[in-house]
Amino acid sequence: MKLRILGVVAPALLLAACGSSNLVVLEPVKAPVKTDTVQLVYENATVGVPDDAVANTKEYMNEAFFSGDHPVFHKGLNGISVHYGYIGFKKGSRFGRYMLGGLGNGGANMVLRAEFYDAAGNKIGEVQSTGKITGGFLGGSSNSAIKKAVKEVADYAESQFG
Repeated sequence: MKLRILGVVAPALLLAACGSSNLVVLEPVKAPVKTDTVQLVYENATVGVPDDAVANTKEYMNEAFFSGDHPVFHKGLNGISVHYGYIGFKKGSRFGRYMLGGLGNGGANMVLRAEFYDAAGNKIGEVQSTGKITGGFLGGSSNSAIKKAVKEVADYAESQFG
């Protein structure tokens, strides 16, 4: 019986992505601004970030803000600008996540800061988003942590400006 349970639980653990995300509002939006036009601006990180992670982040931000059947935002200069960049980045070890899951030091942890500006260039808000991955199929990809951090920023932007 124990072997049968282990036979079901072990594959489930390999397939499950052990990750989380959270958002901290550093400067809440003071006055409501509604727009359907957004410009995304990647600013250099304050920490070392691999080039492929920067490229993936830009791609995920574009997807989160501008794609889907009914996107909330469109690319443009007359709405708000979202300036974003990393203030924390740890890619971790995929092998470590695979071997030890949430028990090891292989976790990926990304901290993405996003500042929101109105069309006149006035700062109107700031958030900090964290994405974490501690395991997953074959160790889980650090890109999953990036996606989680990006989703938090996009969801906040939609709730405040969409």
